[in-house]
Amino acid sequence: IEPSKEAFRRLTELHKGNVNVNCLNIAITDTEGILEFFESGEHLGKGDHSLLSTLVKSETKRWFKRKGKEEFKLTTVSGMRFSQMLPLSALKKFELISIDVEGVDYQVLTQMNLTELGCRIMIVETNGVKNQKYITYCTKFGMKLHSKNAENLIFVK
Repeated sequence: IEPSKEAFRRLTELHKGNVNVNCLNIAITDTEGILEFFESGEHLGKGDHSLLSTLVKSETKRWFKRKGKEEFKLTTVSGMRFSQMLPLSALKKFELISIDVEGVDYQVLTQMNLTELGCRIMIVETNGVKNQKYITYCTKFGMKLHSKNAENLIFVK
C-alpha cells in the first residue's frame, strides 16, 4: 500500500513481474474519500522519496533538515479503511504487517483482526508515544512484544 504517486511508481517498477507482490496506490486511514496528503521529497539524500509523507498536517512540523524545514508538497490521495482495501487485494493473509503511516498508525492497526489476517509478525511505528495502547491491542491477538526502538514496536506470534 503506497499513497505517494512517485513512490508507488518506483514500487511497481521494483516489483514488476513478481506475482507475490500486489501494489495498491491508496492510503489506508480511518477516513474514506479524497484526502489532503503532505508529500515529502528526498529526506536522507540517497534518492529516497516520500519517507515522511503524511495525511496529518501536524506531523509535518516534526521534521527539520539541518539547514531549514523539511519541505512537503500538498497533494491529494484516495483514502479508505482497511476493510475497503481488502477486497481490492489479491492477498487476504499477511504473515508480516508493517504499519508506518506517520500519525494514523494506531487508527490503522485497530482496523485489523490480526488473527484472521494470519499475522505472525507486526511492526508498527509509534515514535515512542503511547506504546502501551499498541501493546494492549496486539496482545489481544496473541502477539508478544519482541523488541522496540525509538520509533517502532515489533511483535511476534
